[in-house]
Amino acid sequence: PPWEVHTEAFDADGAENPRVFFRHIVRGAISPWHDLPLFTGQEGGVWMVTEMPKRTLSMRGIVVSSPLNPIAPTMPYGEVRRYPQVVPWNFGFLPQTWGDPAAVHPLLGARGINAPLDVVEIGERQHEVGEIIRVVVLGAVAVVGYGELSWKIIAIDARDPVAWQMHGVEDLEAARPE
Repeated sequence: PPWEVHTEAFDADGAENPRVFFRHIVRGAISPWHDLPLFTGQEGGVWMVTEMPKRTLSMRGIVVSSPLNPIAPTMPYGEVRRYPQVVPWNFGFLPQTWGDPAAVHPLLGARGINAPLDVVEIGERQHEVGEIIRVVVLGAVAVVGYGELSWKIIAIDARDPVAWQMHGVEDLEAARPE
């Protein structure tokens, strides 16, 4: 279970935005993508791993090319990539999921992105980088760019006061008018 996992921030050069690795209390170093479960064992819930907390600017993401898949700053040109304004949601991924680059979506004509499914978590609480939380899935949005299909799962923290009043994305406006 995720409560048996803790995170360790590490970077050899002491960078401002260290990579975050995951360690199981018995098994040692693990991949949050491949070694954590997707399903919580409770009806209506899946696990989400937080990559980027709400109310932050710096983009962070799972490093799919690394064997332990740490979470690290997104640095396409040698500098940390930043959003122009703070993000109003927690952003993360679902373990044990994958956008298959060999599969072409029959309606959208795009291929998977070779990464886990993204989660946009709209709850009130700001999560920590690497925090593993149980979420309730409300819906999904397909985003296509450069011939790649990236699913954005819309979810809410199961501990949020309005989580169990929501049954789908149609309930978002009433529960979270902002």
